[in-house]
Parts: sequence; structure tokens; C-alpha cells
Amino acid sequence: MDVLDLPRGRDAVGAAFASAAQVWSAYRAGLVDAGGYGVSPESPLRGGWLVRDYVLLELARRQGDEVLLWDRWGESELVDEVAALLVAADGGDGAAEEELAAWYARDGRLRPRGRVYCASPSGYRGWVGLVWRVGEPAV
Repeated sequence: MDVLDLPRGRDAVGAAFASAAQVWSAYRAGLVDAGGYGVSPESPLRGGWLVRDYVLLELARRQGDEVLLWDRWGESELVDEVAALLVAADGGDGAAEEELAAWYARDGRLRPRGRVYCASPSGYRGWVGLVWRVGEPAV
């Protein structure tokens, strides 16, 4: 399998390699149970909140920011629109791709902005500075 050529597009929900944006959109439409998505069936790191956070991770990676799977930030009320644009861009919509890039550049709510909340499966929970990946205790 070519890991750089996974199936994309609106029809990939339910496929083994659906994007976070595809799953989020299907979840919000009532088409899938987000409880089936996550780290593992035994892990509490699963469900709608995780899929929502992964939409922002997907956007950050697409814009060149390096973040970890456990990093969290951003405004949850923006996720529906971000997911719709990501799905459209994955389907080849160049205008959606350009809109994502412009929105990401101008709106700090979509970017990690120097620190993220880390919810690692190792048990660490707290804010982490991205420059040096140094943690500070959660308040």
C-alpha cells in the first residue's frame, strides 16, 4: 500500500482511512458513531471530542505546523466549517484549499500559537510550549 496515496473524498467515510474531517462531518450529520474512533477500544482517548480535536490537527499539519496527536487548542465552534473546507480541499477544490490557508494565516484561533494542551496517553496532562516542548502543570 502506498501510504502517500490513501483514498480521499466524500465517499471515504467508513473506509479504513477516513480523514478526521470526513468522520467529523459524518458524525455531525448523524451517520457514524464517533465512539468508534480513537486510540483503541480500551482507551478513554476516543469519541467526538477527539475527532473534533483531530480536525484542527489535520488543518495544522496541512499548513505545515508540526504538532503531536495529543495536542489540543482552538475553538470548537469553528470545527464544522473547517471540516467542510478540508473535505472539499481533499476532493480537489482549489478554492477551498486557498480559503483554508488564508483563514489559518489570519485567525489565531485555528493555530497552536506557541503552546498546546497535551493530553498524552502516557498520563501527562498540561500545557506544553512548542518551541522546546517543555511542559508546565495544568491549572
